[in-house]
Amino acid sequence: MLALGLPTTEAREYASLLASTCELKTTVQILDNEHNVISTVSQLLMDGQVNGTVPASGEVSRTVTLTFLDPGHSLALDSNSPSDGAMYLDRMIRVVYSMRGSRWFDVPVFTGPIIKVDRDGDFVNVEAHGKERFALGDAYSPGTRSGLKTTTISVLLGMSGEVSRYISLPSSRQRLPKRLSIARDSQPWVLATKVNASLTAGRILYYDGRGVCRSVKKPSRSSFTVSNSNGMLLSDPQISYSTDEMKNVVRVTGGKPKGSKTPVVGVAKAPSSSPMNAYNIGRNSKPVWRALFEENGDLRTTAAATARARDLLEDYLLQVVDVTFTCLPIPHLEPWDLITVKTSAFTRVVRVKSFSMSLVTGGMTIGYQTKLTRLRRRVGKK
Repeated sequence: MLALGLPTTEAREYASLLASTCELKTTVQILDNEHNVISTVSQLLMDGQVNGTVPASGEVSRTVTLTFLDPGHSLALDSNSPSDGAMYLDRMIRVVYSMRGSRWFDVPVFTGPIIKVDRDGDFVNVEAHGKERFALGDAYSPGTRSGLKTTTISVLLGMSGEVSRYISLPSSRQRLPKRLSIARDSQPWVLATKVNASLTAGRILYYDGRGVCRSVKKPSRSSFTVSNSNGMLLSDPQISYSTDEMKNVVRVTGGKPKGSKTPVVGVAKAPSSSPMNAYNIGRNSKPVWRALFEENGDLRTTAAATARARDLLEDYLLQVVDVTFTCLPIPHLEPWDLITVKTSAFTRVVRVKSFSMSLVTGGMTIGYQTKLTRLRRRVGKK
């Protein structure tokens, strides 16, 4: 979850406010691409929603959609004449969600560039994406990089204009095993996430609500509870089943260790206890494989490649049962956080896959994926 830096007493008060009736406000600011505030436009906001998701390669982790009542063009993002073209290409949006207790508790929930503006009469719809968007353009200037992996990540982000105060990386002395090639059509963000993944298994690179790029490991403990008893849960979970994206084996091909002519390989398979095991979904004693293949030249040991394969397999095995529910807003929630969900039917620690938080009407929809732990015997099958 987004670290708010609160002392213990204030952290407790903040947690209690999440499940209480309190005064709320949403602050929306227009920034330039260097985070300088141009204007505050909260008074024009009619509706809005922040969306978060566990990003795939080449995707952003946060988006925001906002609707403003702007008959006088106070936003200065469009004009009356279509010949003026787009006026928002050097603008960002910042959204801060605040709750009032003994003081205002401010939580930045979004910072990123505007990518689309639509006007319909007096109403203006604005869409913005997380700052990953800046680094999803083409590198254009080819080159190579060597040295520390964290330094390489910073350099790749710097190619899109990012500066050090908006980059937070772990302390690491790991070096690139070989020079990293940067082609003209390379996307710096895709390269940066690849290097980041090679630091340790399960590490994610993303931009948070403040607009800071962070490298974090997936949480291993639940940090929040949503239940009927604490007043946070607003709806019963809705469950849907799908195996469209399921994989039951992952093969990761790494780089060639020094002195070796063949690359290292790591393989992870769904265990026999999993309902998605190749033999459990097969027939006539023949397995059905649904494979994912990945190449990562930064992995130079079998152990590292296997750890990466296991990490990927865990995510794809989780894509079996999708569950969504509505709760009171948790503004500091991040995709991939672990939370505890308690209902009258079950109690489960789940990893967040996605969320959508209203900025005006209240309420937050959270989606997660859960793993089937045993294969039910079907009627007529021995």
